Amino acid sequence: MNLITKSGGNDFSGTFDVRYRDNRFVEKGQHADSEEGGDNTFVLPAATLGGPIVRDRIWFFTSAAYQRQQTTPSLSPITADFKGQDYLGKISWQIDPRWRAVFKGASSPATFTGFNAGPFVDPTAAAAERQRSVLWQAESSGQLADRLLWELQLGVHDRKVSDGPQSGDLQMPGVIDLDTQISSGNYTRVQSSARHRAEAQTSLTAFVDGFGGSHEFKGGASYAALTLDALNNTTGGALYTDDDGPFLYSVTPELPSQTYRDNLTAGYLQDAWRVLPALTLKLGLRYDRAGYSNELHESVATLAAWQPRLGFAWDLTGDARTVLRGSYGKFMHPSALALPLYARLTFAPTTRYLACSQAVGADVSDPAMIEAACQAFAAARGGAVIQDPLHRDPDGFAFYDMLSTSPNQVDPNLRPTMANEYSIGIQRQLAQRTSVELTYVAKATRNVLEDTCSENVPQPTADSGFENCHSLTLTNPAAARRDYRGLLLRFESREVDWLDVVASYTYSRSRGSVENPQVSGPDFDVYPVHFVNTYGDLSDDRRHRLKLKGFVKLPREVSVGFNAIYESPFDYSVLQSLAPPLYGTAFLEPRGSRRANSTSTLEIELRKRFRVAGLDLELIGTVENVLGTERPVAVCQFASGCTLAEGEDLALGDPTDFQPPRRYEVGFRMVF
Repeated sequence: MNLITKSGGNDFSGTFDVRYRDNRFVEKGQHADSEEGGDNTFVLPAATLGGPIVRDRIWFFTSAAYQRQQTTPSLSPITADFKGQDYLGKISWQIDPRWRAVFKGASSPATFTGFNAGPFVDPTAAAAERQRSVLWQAESSGQLADRLLWELQLGVHDRKVSDGPQSGDLQMPGVIDLDTQISSGNYTRVQSSARHRAEAQTSLTAFVDGFGGSHEFKGGASYAALTLDALNNTTGGALYTDDDGPFLYSVTPELPSQTYRDNLTAGYLQDAWRVLPALTLKLGLRYDRAGYSNELHESVATLAAWQPRLGFAWDLTGDARTVLRGSYGKFMHPSALALPLYARLTFAPTTRYLACSQAVGADVSDPAMIEAACQAFAAARGGAVIQDPLHRDPDGFAFYDMLSTSPNQVDPNLRPTMANEYSIGIQRQLAQRTSVELTYVAKATRNVLEDTCSENVPQPTADSGFENCHSLTLTNPAAARRDYRGLLLRFESREVDWLDVVASYTYSRSRGSVENPQVSGPDFDVYPVHFVNTYGDLSDDRRHRLKLKGFVKLPREVSVGFNAIYESPFDYSVLQSLAPPLYGTAFLEPRGSRRANSTSTLEIELRKRFRVAGLDLELIGTVENVLGTERPVAVCQFASGCTLAEGEDLALGDPTDFQPPRRYEVGFRMVF
């Protein structure tokens, strides 16, 4: 952890800044109406203060901010409401000319109601979250000798998060409809976590001449102890899965909170070697080791990797105006605390019951015959007929099967997720403060951690009927991977004092078979249905991106800032919901095989500066989405279509979310 902030000085100084927007500042758009579509407000006051405690020796810096943002997504019946605070305190101590110490503390409490707001969430299923982050950090740095620097950093970070139904009702099960994709009845999860991280890290830097040039040798090590107290249950201990009517009732007993532990150890050596006046090589080697334990404090996995790094910078013309740079490196992802939570021994199997209206043929209408047929269906599968607490099917639910009947396993040959990344680029200085740069970047992520039915380890085994998946194993599915290729052209200029501009164009391809690896997602569980068509364009894939930002200084202390972005059409997939005995979704076409539309946005900010009684004052006005474009930013991805929470039916490819319309923001800033 490393919290970087401003510091105080020998003069007292501070700022006060406030930004504000409400529904009156949001225009009525084609797909959004601030008067009818819920709240869209924003307020952010913030203040800083810094100065001397002992002049030339000890200084302080503090800041505080409050944020309230209410946003109603397009076509959503729910408004997301975020309330958060940020507090910071810092003391800097110049012990003597060679040594310095810094102490920091920060806290960020927040509440977030309706955080799952969207077009497929009924108001009865709205969720709320509370979170709090507290960080303490101390560091010391100085010279052990004229050419020898030492740094030491100690820190503690605590973070608590809890979420559940916004209504506060923890007994009512939620409903997810496979036909419409709508969540209703109640939010389906009750979760809480308390994470504690204590870390120490140190480094030593030596400047050495000789040995073929000048060197900047640096070595460092770190150790972090992590603890997680986690609770994760289904609301009401059950979940209804509908399919245009009562379909499945899944019961999972609630479990108490459990404690899991990790430890992360790392060390590295590197050398910035100036071989020639125009050539610098950067050589490095890093080692990471992560050990994981379950709730009984038994080791469940150890992931470790050596990661070589290599880079160079070559001044091609010898005048620092044309520089060629390149780098290669391997990077390990430690997986945080997701792994021990997955490998817990305290587990609860999920029992699934099929609605009798589904288990019995539609041609059977006599109540006695329905009852007998449903009981026979359940008995044939080794169970009985039950009545669900909400009586959503008056004929009851018949036992269907039981999932996760034994603890999850961890592949003894599990390897850490690794990313191989390399880049090559050239930068040319066109004028004193103007440059252009062209860079190519490639990144390949392999050994992704994901669970699968144990029968698929070490090789996938066909199980289309979902009959042999008695447990899950965390492994590195060969099919799970991500790849990125990008070419970036960047232009930056501050040639004249009144204009600052940065422009960039990126051509890229982002492909893979997993979006955001979460260890226990449904990806790659059952072969072949969860393996087919999974590789393709990821959701962040945009072939072309254009960005232009900067500001213009005008007479009379007026400045105009601008930020323009264009992105080529985003991709989407064609999906199908899987009915029992299977679960999750299947790709009917390769991931991301279809394209929707491009998007663009323009933001303008106007500032007017005043000088009053020794204070710098600024009035600020901002216009977001100046052009008022309301292009779709998400679409229905199910081949059978989607249904909004408010009842409108959509076809595959129909928009489910749009850019918000033109909106305005006002602000005020004071500096002393």
